[in-house]
Amino acid sequence: MAGTVFEVRSGPDVGRTIFVPAGSRAVVGRMDWADYAFPGDLYMSETHFELIFGSGTCLVRDLDSSNGTFVNGEQIKEVVVHEGDEIQAGQTTFVARASVETAPAAESFVPAAELSTPSADVMTVPFKPKTRKMSFRTFPCRSALLLAIGQQSSFDPAEIAGRLAVLSPLYVIFNADDEGALPDGVPQEFLGAKPSSAEPSNGSPVLLGPARGEELAQLAAGAWGQDNLVCLFDRRDRAELAEQLREFAHEKWHAETMDLACFRPAAVVEFLANGDPDEVKSLTGGIDAALSEVHQGDRWAVFAPQGFDSSLSRVGLTSAAFTAT
Repeated sequence: MAGTVFEVRSGPDVGRTIFVPAGSRAVVGRMDWADYAFPGDLYMSETHFELIFGSGTCLVRDLDSSNGTFVNGEQIKEVVVHEGDEIQAGQTTFVARASVETAPAAESFVPAAELSTPSADVMTVPFKPKTRKMSFRTFPCRSALLLAIGQQSSFDPAEIAGRLAVLSPLYVIFNADDEGALPDGVPQEFLGAKPSSAEPSNGSPVLLGPARGEELAQLAAGAWGQDNLVCLFDRRDRAELAEQLREFAHEKWHAETMDLACFRPAAVVEFLANGDPDEVKSLTGGIDAALSEVHQGDRWAVFAPQGFDSSLSRVGLTSAAFTAT
């Protein structure tokens, strides 16, 4: 498997070597939910930076770390690194070695899915999970999806959206009752029956994203509990995802317009939990996960393909019982 090798030149783990496969994204940080954890470096953030290897290049992106990420002595937000470049995070310095065609005797991980290099409009998420892991319970679904439910009282919706956005780009379906609530500068597409429509009417769903920026995560937090917003995590571009959503809604609900409640959380949760497996697959095919409120916002629910719980554990979400309130 082709990829790039990074050697730790200085710091508590000097001599350690990691390998980032082509077409994957790896998060580096102090805590154990990072793909590569360096718990001995107390100056490294919980999730400090990520490495994205795609299209023959390797990108390093700072994840809003407390002490910054530096490449060759210069603080960066994101930059392409080449052989010999040095990345400093906390007390640890990494050196990029030559890209290789086969994995060497180094630490490596198997990515959840193949990733592409993100486009310029994909923004950085300020992902700072708490040291305490968040617990959830899994439940069987008639739809054959994995359903994970956790308590709202134990998390900030913006934080959990940020955690999942480490795995896949974040999109939001927002019902535009108040157009002034839409964040400025975030790519958006009206999910109406007439894609040429310039503006959504009140109550019409709008697809926002892709983004790893705090604009959408904060929108999720602000709209939580209002039956107004669903988060999707998907690696495709916005136009492809929007077309899939439109086609499904028109076929399922025979909607001539999208001024309906078909994408509000209550309707989405009911369908994803209890819908016919084939119909559910026509909506969720290609989507990595969906995050929604349940029980009037008292709980959160993640729907995903079976086996996705291993990906949830990578970002600090662990399957465990919680006490009902």
